[in-house]
Amino acid sequence: VNPLGAQLGQLTPTGESFKKAWEGMQREVRGEGVAGPLDVRAPEAGNGRAGSAGLQRQLTQQREQVKRNQLSRSILGLPHGDTRREAWLAVDSFSSAWVSSWPSAQNRCEAREFREIFCTYLGRESPAVRALV
Repeated sequence: VNPLGAQLGQLTPTGESFKKAWEGMQREVRGEGVAGPLDVRAPEAGNGRAGSAGLQRQLTQQREQVKRNQLSRSILGLPHGDTRREAWLAVDSFSSAWVSSWPSAQNRCEAREFREIFCTYLGRESPAVRALV
């Protein structure tokens, strides 16, 4: 028997709060096509599991995937040539490691150069040429 289901069946204040929170999270993910624990009603939360170990992680993964998909649709709706769109589409397994080595006497850059590197990484316009275009 799911102890959570029993709590919700009695509609205790805790059970009622959980049910409202669960239903709110379900509204966030409804119709987004991302499967996860929010596909079931609140009294069934965690059913088929040994306790609720990992449930928080699965909830987070489902909700974050929905948010990521929404962000992607928004960015892909930007006009072709928009630097934000181009940066989003250029992401690959290496792009999250934009600073791959520590500065040293032989390998360093000045503040002005660092601004250029950072803006290029973010897909934004160059501070050095901003006034010229």
